[in-house]
Amino acid sequence: MKSIKLLHTLKDISKYILIGSIIGVLVGIINAVFLKSLEYVSESRIHYPWIIFFLPLAGVFVSFIYIKFGKNSIKGNNLILEKINQEDVTVPLRMAPLVFIGTVLTHLFGGSAGREGTGVQMGGSIANWISQTLKLNKQDSRIILMNGVSSGFAAVFGTPLAGTVFGLEVAVLGFMSYEAIIPCFIAAYIGNAVTGLLGLNHSHYAIQNYIGITPINFFKIILAAIVFGLVSRTFSKLTHKLKDLFNSSFENAMVKSFIGGIIIIVLVYAVDSRDYIGLSLPLIKESIGGHVSPFAFAWKLIFTSITLGAGFQGGEVTPLFVIGSTLGNFLGDLLSISPSHLAALGLIGVFAGATNTPIASFILGVELFGGTGIEFLFATCAVSYFFSGHTGIYSSQKIGRSKYSLRDIPTNITLGNLSRKKKSHVLKTDFRLTGQLQFGKSSVELPVTHGLNLFRIKSSMKGLILNHHSFNPDGASWNSPPLAGKEKLIISPNCDEIYAVQVNEVYGKLDKVVLVNSNLFLDIKVNCTIVENSSEEITKVPTINDDDLTTKKLSGQFKWGTSSFELESNIGINIYRICVLGNTIRLNHSSYNADGHFYSLPPQNGQIAHRDLSVGTHVVTVDIGTSYGEKDIITIVNGHFFEDIEIQYKKINDEELDDSEEMDDLEEIVD
Repeated sequence: MKSIKLLHTLKDISKYILIGSIIGVLVGIINAVFLKSLEYVSESRIHYPWIIFFLPLAGVFVSFIYIKFGKNSIKGNNLILEKINQEDVTVPLRMAPLVFIGTVLTHLFGGSAGREGTGVQMGGSIANWISQTLKLNKQDSRIILMNGVSSGFAAVFGTPLAGTVFGLEVAVLGFMSYEAIIPCFIAAYIGNAVTGLLGLNHSHYAIQNYIGITPINFFKIILAAIVFGLVSRTFSKLTHKLKDLFNSSFENAMVKSFIGGIIIIVLVYAVDSRDYIGLSLPLIKESIGGHVSPFAFAWKLIFTSITLGAGFQGGEVTPLFVIGSTLGNFLGDLLSISPSHLAALGLIGVFAGATNTPIASFILGVELFGGTGIEFLFATCAVSYFFSGHTGIYSSQKIGRSKYSLRDIPTNITLGNLSRKKKSHVLKTDFRLTGQLQFGKSSVELPVTHGLNLFRIKSSMKGLILNHHSFNPDGASWNSPPLAGKEKLIISPNCDEIYAVQVNEVYGKLDKVVLVNSNLFLDIKVNCTIVENSSEEITKVPTINDDDLTTKKLSGQFKWGTSSFELESNIGINIYRICVLGNTIRLNHSSYNADGHFYSLPPQNGQIAHRDLSVGTHVVTVDIGTSYGEKDIITIVNGHFFEDIEIQYKKINDEELDDSEEMDDLEEIVD
């Protein structure tokens, strides 16, 4: 029995070694081509400085190819981590060429980004493709995906041991996946070896003066490590904040990247330096070998956060190296200890805090700088990791174990979900949404719960839209029409009305409801409050026996039959219950036009002219006025060409209501 178990174990190990070797070779080759390409475009950018003026157009192109072909590839490293954590997502092979092209263009035209993200994404997508081709089970696929991460990291930085541990450590904060250690090591070692055989020379740095191990120096190192952790926290939060700001300010991703490119160009000329675009590797060399500007770390942080926030492609790790080394150099002068040694510690410390991988960071430091001063290196990684808090550059990184024993931090949720959980769920009552082509927030996501959600919304002008979308697993984004209700509601200007949205859970994700200013340049002032489901507005809706409803069948526009009819109405408030079966119909409210002697004017009392009613039951309130002495009319129209639609309706009389004044505020309720 033992021999059979041993045989199975050897078989599994052999399988992992073989697959890890294949991944290492493939990832090593593609990363060698990638690194050579980066060298070429970086030299070209320096040789032709005017090329930076094409950065906004490069951003437009990168965003376009991701919109057109990328689907969920836009999530980058986070998609890889979600797959490792066994979420129901797909890592497409097209991620590799897309991130390759996007990163090369970002560096060619002057964006500030790194290369680790590209290496990891290419490694992960290739590994996932291999596991799908071999039809591996879920657990084996997870291990193979970690192989791709390890191989990609090692091939980019020339650090096979750090690459091995990075693949084991990065997916879950506080846990290490030791079951994958052998295949990850094989993949990382071979990936690094292949890039070396193809002529790639990785950067390794020599510390000029080491800091002596004394109690006072140890205290200074701890202080510096705290700063490293706080700065890594700042970088993570700022990058995520700018991504949210750009996404909410510009609905079109291409416009977002175009504006981001312009901001980078303006910053380059504002600081009168090109040191902070591209990889900025010379800054690392100067930090460890000499001195740099005390503000270099801040400028690199800002340039990188804007570049990545605007949708350009590339990694975060090399910029973290630059931020950490320049910050360490500055702190070295401030604390009167070796700027060279502290720059090296800063490089590792900021990386440890931002990625939440202290063990991989420690090994990375040993591989890059050697074992001298190893005590300081370990202390820096540990302290920075602790003080960076539950933040990080990877929002899909899961919390396996809290960093703090005294704080009750929920586990098994991602850093991104934790951040959203901390935010207030109370919607700001009054706010302003800017135009699409202005800088600022042009949209806001409304907090929702499963079931019926009611929002009282008042808009200062036309152009405000309430979008309702369900989760689409194919693109890993919210771009599918909702299961119930309308995808888009036009908010009436200067009307204090209640809008109802039926929120469902699709593929384990709640629908998203977003208010959007569709104007290009005009700002809209919005007043929005959440109406509790238990409020009186709900209880005042009368219940009607279905037998009381009148049924009408509306033919398609190109078919023989009636495609519209007029509803009975009186001057003043009219309330209807309308059940729509089949597809969307339109309710038109028209006023009399004396010039043409027919009803062609919009309502003269400020009411909505057109309302689209989706499948379901609606209670609609209409205020009927007069125009040129003639009463307004209400018509229901089937606007579809060939499709017949059946509706059931009834006009509700005042005596059927408990309180008609309460109904005045009720725009529409969908059952």
